[in-house]
Amino acid sequence: MGYFDGLVNASFKTDKQGTTLFYKWGVLGNAYIIPNADKESEIRKFLMLYYKVSLPLIIGAGTLLKLIFAVLLCIPLFIWFQIKISSLTKGLTISNEKLTIKESYTNSARGHKKSTLWLLFILSILFVISGLIILLAAKDLNGKLIGAGCVIFFGACSVVYIYMLKIKRT
Repeated sequence: MGYFDGLVNASFKTDKQGTTLFYKWGVLGNAYIIPNADKESEIRKFLMLYYKVSLPLIIGAGTLLKLIFAVLLCIPLFIWFQIKISSLTKGLTISNEKLTIKESYTNSARGHKKSTLWLLFILSILFVISGLIILLAAKDLNGKLIGAGCVIFFGACSVVYIYMLKIKRT
């Protein structure tokens, strides 16, 4: 179990009949019925690779270069994701069973270690505090927007991590 396992788990669900379902777009789309453990493993392996490549690239581009480079990098990464997932799900039956946000977070929490969730929660709180400092110290609108964005985004992340920690406790 690790951080990326939690991200991957959020895209899967087991229905009442014990069938594994894969949600390419998470809570926003329909599910693909996974016919066997080999197909599930193949999809999970790609998602793990995709997250391990794309997240550091996007964060690195946004941090070391400019935000526009991170946004532009999303285009080829999205194309790669779409082509590969389409090939992995080709011929699979589509289910109309939806994935709820609660189910997605629950599945994600099961894939994370409790210590990882605590670390992510603490880091989110530190980013909220940093955002507040930026917001209060900013002299222009751009700085205030960055500060407010940090507070809102990482505040929401903090709530999600607390929710996942609650799930891990039960």
